[in-house]
Amino acid sequence: MAYADRKKENAMFSKITTNLVVTSVNDALDFYEQVLGFGLVMGVPAGSQEVVTSRTGDVPLAFAIIKRDDVELMLQSRESLSQDLPALHRQAIGGSISLYIRVADARKLYESIRRKVTILKDLHTTFYGTEEFYIRDCNGYVLTLAGSPKEPAA
Repeated sequence: MAYADRKKENAMFSKITTNLVVTSVNDALDFYEQVLGFGLVMGVPAGSQEVVTSRTGDVPLAFAIIKRDDVELMLQSRESLSQDLPALHRQAIGGSISLYIRVADARKLYESIRRKVTILKDLHTTFYGTEEFYIRDCNGYVLTLAGSPKEPAA
């Protein structure tokens, strides 16, 4: 059965949110706030089960949900995730994952952040018509930031 033929009311899956394992939630939060303009939705201080919606000084967070527009990410410290799932304790941070994030204007974003981040591949136009570039975040994750595909010339 083709995906388009499936009915919404039979949907089993509703959403996927990437949970990035990080060395320091606070440092990762700084990166995503200052470089890419994300904001804190909620966080959990280390050693606590309290939910906070704003940062309080340098209190270390064990977990955070961040968002910009329609893009949401979770950030979780290795220590916190190791408590939840001990099998991942020795797993390398950064992994072999690339997050593909659609943005309104890749060129404008590239120009505004290129001196603040590690660029893995400069802004370019793909064979499928999008302008995109690749960066590495402060924990080694690869982010592909891509504009909308261009309409073919008539």
